[in-house]
Amino acid sequence: MPLDHRDEILHIDSVPIPELAEAFGTPLYVMSQRTMIDAARRLDAALGGEARHTICYAVKANPTLAVIQTFGRMGFGTDVTSGGEIHRARQAGISGNRMVYSGVGKTTEEIDMALAAGVWAFHVESEFELPLLAAHARACSTIASVALRINPEVDAHTHPGITTGLEENKFGVPWNRVPALVEAVKKEPALKLIGLSCHIGSQIVELDPFRQAAERVTALARSLLDGGHSLEYVDFGGGLGVRYRDEEPPDYAAWGQTLRAALGDLPLELIVEPGRSLVAEAGILVTRVLGIKETARKTFVIVDAAMNDLIRPMLYGAYHPIVSVNR
Repeated sequence: MPLDHRDEILHIDSVPIPELAEAFGTPLYVMSQRTMIDAARRLDAALGGEARHTICYAVKANPTLAVIQTFGRMGFGTDVTSGGEIHRARQAGISGNRMVYSGVGKTTEEIDMALAAGVWAFHVESEFELPLLAAHARACSTIASVALRINPEVDAHTHPGITTGLEENKFGVPWNRVPALVEAVKKEPALKLIGLSCHIGSQIVELDPFRQAAERVTALARSLLDGGHSLEYVDFGGGLGVRYRDEEPPDYAAWGQTLRAALGDLPLELIVEPGRSLVAEAGILVTRVLGIKETARKTFVIVDAAMNDLIRPMLYGAYHPIVSVNR
C-alpha cells in the first residue's frame, strides 16, 4: 500500500490525504495509479513477457473509468459480467474484441448488447444459455464465439461466500455435462467454440488450487483438440489473494509459473482475469469522524462512510485496517 506518514500526516503517493478530503469531500475513494501500473507490469512479466497471453482486467473489482483506462492503455482486455460493465469498458476505450463476457445471468438485452459490441467470447455457464445465445446470434446474422466456463470441482480454500469452483456453486458447467455442451455448440451454425475457462473463487492464498484447476482444464482442452475440435484459448480466471492483515498470498511470479506449467506445450493462448490483486492494495477509503457515541457497553466512532461504501466487513466479516490520517 503506497501510504506513509510525513510530519504526522498520512500521504498516498506523496499527496497529503487531508488535501484530497478538502478538495473532493468525504467519503472518498483514492486510488494510486502508480501502484496499479506496477502490479500490472509484474503480473504481465510473470506470465511470460512475450509469450502468448492476454490479461483481462475483471471490471467487477473496481469499475471506475480511470481504473479501466489505466489497464486498457497497458494493452489489457476486460472480463465483464453484465451489460453495465460492457458499457463501462466501452466508455473506457476497450474494444469489444478485447472483452470476455462471463456471468450466470445474462439477460436477452445484455446478450444483444454484447453481440453488438462484438465481444471476444461469451463464457457460457449453463445449458439454457446456448439456445438463447444461438437464437439471438441468428437474429443478428452473426456467429457468436463461445467459451465454456467449466466448474472444475476444486476447493479454493477461501471464504464460502466467494468460492466458485465447487460442485454446489452456481458457477460454471458441471464437469460431467461438458461433452454434451461441446457437441451442442458444434451442431449449432450460429455458435463457434473457441475456448474453455474456469474460475474457482476469490482471495485465494494458496497455489495448489490454481494448479489443480488449471491442470483439469488443460487436460480437457487437450482431449478436445485430439478429438478434432478447434480452440483458441484457455482462461484460468483470477482470484489471486492480497494481504489485508496476516495473509501470505503467493507472488505473481509463482502464480504465473504454476499456470504456465499446467498449460505445458498446449498451443493455446493463456487468458487470466485478475481484479482484486491489481487494485485492492492500490486503494483507500477516506472517511471523516463525525463524533463519538458512548453506550453502556461500547464506544462507537461515528463516521461519514457506511456499509454501502465498504460492504465486505458487514457482509462476511472481512478485515480492513483503519489508519488515522492525522497522528
